[in-house]
Amino acid sequence: MPDCIHAGSEYLQARYIPENMLKESSASRSPGLDMARALAIAAVLAAHSGLFFARFWRDMNGFSFWSGVFGVELFFVLSGLLIGKILFRDVLPHCSFRKMGIFFLRRWMRTLPAYYAVLALLVIYAFAAQAPLPHIWRYAAFLQNCPPEYAAFFPVSWSLSVEQWAYIAIPPLLLTAAHLPFSASREWRMLWGIVAAVAFCAMMRLYAAADAPALWDEDFRKQVPFRLDAVLFGVGAAWLRQYRPGIHARLGHVFVFAASVSLLWIFARHYSGAVFQPEGNVFLKSFGFSVIDMSLALGLCFLDCSAELRHALDPAVLPGKLALLGSRYAYSVYLVHWIPFIFFSQQAEKSSLPGVMAFYIGALAVTFITAYMLYRMIEEPCMRIRPKFSSTDI
Repeated sequence: MPDCIHAGSEYLQARYIPENMLKESSASRSPGLDMARALAIAAVLAAHSGLFFARFWRDMNGFSFWSGVFGVELFFVLSGLLIGKILFRDVLPHCSFRKMGIFFLRRWMRTLPAYYAVLALLVIYAFAAQAPLPHIWRYAAFLQNCPPEYAAFFPVSWSLSVEQWAYIAIPPLLLTAAHLPFSASREWRMLWGIVAAVAFCAMMRLYAAADAPALWDEDFRKQVPFRLDAVLFGVGAAWLRQYRPGIHARLGHVFVFAASVSLLWIFARHYSGAVFQPEGNVFLKSFGFSVIDMSLALGLCFLDCSAELRHALDPAVLPGKLALLGSRYAYSVYLVHWIPFIFFSQQAEKSSLPGVMAFYIGALAVTFITAYMLYRMIEEPCMRIRPKFSSTDI
């Protein structure tokens, strides 16, 4: 390794990555999935960079839209893969309410404190600015997507609503499927439960799309009942990893990743115009989501089990440290980035390109500093408590 890269790697480790994080990474984390989370937040930030650069680049709106779509969908599928691994390994084999309760407790300790902290700051800011407040109870209960205009107060929180309701719905779904009176084995009953739930969500979208004109984004993509299958595709990948490791290992070939990316690119190119039309393509509004999420699930299988990628992203080298860093701060960055991006983009409206670049860098700097503080003050302390409720306890 060149000396400059090695020195940069050591500085990054000492300054921003705690020792316990590196130990956890080498022991239990998947470097490929760390990279996936880092790519997801990078895609979301790239999407919202359109607030700054849309007037300078004719194709910026299309790029921003699909970058945001794929970034958020990647978060959904990745969340499903991660909770699926925990459920199949630690919770479902034992089937007790206590174990299920500890699963929920650990998950909510990871996601809720930072979310409620940011929500509280937004409420305080709205009071100080004498701005109108929406029904805050909707945000507290993750019901801000019903109807979608309520989510305007905290726009990026719509995806957190989908994820939280998926966390609540999926464990009982798998537990129920595992105990159905079928002759198939327990693992196959759980898989059929996943397949049935995915098909049900797609059929609900198909029925709604055929019934009346509706927008692909607000009326389908951001509605909780229509989107639980996005997380379920990740759970399906976790099922493959747990119960069919041989098949899962074969997905570690780079061809699988190339096919996944190619399918997403073709999909975006083909449907770029239809997503903005109320009478748009029925397939796009129903099974189109399934195509996206299945492609991302295949890509995640590659990232999770590729031996070459695991070696390249070793936590001892700079690329691995960057992936770990991006993964660790992704949730905080997602929560806090919208306000700095809106504020600085408004200041940049009349600026030339160099001025806009300066405002954009300012937005990124404020975002990363705020996210770092949120992680250190809220997320990390809660994460330190979670080992008291470890997998050995459940």
